[in-house]
Amino acid sequence: MSTDLSRYVGQECRYYVNGLMITVKILAAKRSYGRTRYLVSPIAGDKSVWVETGLDLPELEKETT
Repeated sequence: MSTDLSRYVGQECRYYVNGLMITVKILAAKRSYGRTRYLVSPIAGDKSVWVETGLDLPELEKETT
């Protein structure tokens, strides 16, 4: 199943790391070497990081065309 990763860009979701839950915004998404990675930045704070796990990705409705 192929997913258009650009649909996630701009979405807010939860990121779980080391027992913390942080609300983040997805800035970019890509596939590399068979893995999907997301560039995320906290809603309150600064900086960004590429992550592969720990995201509670939003459910996106399928577009009908």
